[in-house]
Amino acid sequence: MYGQRPGMATAIVRGETALELDSKLVPKAAFQNAFNERAQGVFAGRPSRNDAMMGAVLARYADLVNGSPLANQKEINSDVMDQAFADVIGQVGRDWAGGGFLLPPDMTPDEASNILANLDDDDLEGAVTGFGIPVTVEDLRDGGARLLERPTQPGTYNLDLKGTVLDDSGGLFILDLAEIGARRPEALEPRRAGHFFPFSGLGGQQ
Repeated sequence: MYGQRPGMATAIVRGETALELDSKLVPKAAFQNAFNERAQGVFAGRPSRNDAMMGAVLARYADLVNGSPLANQKEINSDVMDQAFADVIGQVGRDWAGGGFLLPPDMTPDEASNILANLDDDDLEGAVTGFGIPVTVEDLRDGGARLLERPTQPGTYNLDLKGTVLDDSGGLFILDLAEIGARRPEALEPRRAGHFFPFSGLGGQQ
C-alpha cells in the first residue's frame, strides 16, 4: 500500500536503518498490541502479509519518533501510531462479520460503514451463490458476509457469504465501494431509517 504514497518507501527504509542502530527505539510488544488493535483482523489468514505490513508500520513509526522525546519509551504514542498505520496501510473498516477490511483511498471508516448500511439490492445486481441463487442485501447482513479486498484494484472487494465467494455472470462478483459512493452520494450519509449498520458492537436497528 505504501508504494502509492510519495516518499513512504524512503521513510520506511530510513526507519529500518534506525531500528538496526537502536533495537530499543520502539517497544516491540507494545507496538504489536497497538498494530493488532488498528488492523482489526484485516490480514487474518494471511500471516506473511500481516508480518510484512507490521514490519513496514514499525519502520514508519521508528522513522517518526527517531531523534525525538518519543524515542526509546516503554509505551507507544497513540497519535504517532495512528499516523504510521495510516501512512503505510490506510484506514480500516468493518464488514457485516465484524472483520476488518482496507478502505478505498480517501474514504473514511464512517463513510464505508454508511455505504454498507445503505446498500440496496440494485448494488448487488448479478451477485449469485455457487448454485446460481440471487443474493440480497438482507442475505449479506443476516449471513455476516465478509469483504475480501482485491489488492490489484484497491477499493474493490469480493464477497464471502458463509464460506462461499459470490459469483456473477463474468466470474467473481465485485463490490466497488468507491463507485457506489460516487454514483449514490447519499449512501455516504448516515443510514436511512430501517437499515442496519455493519458490525458495530452497538447492535439493533434505528
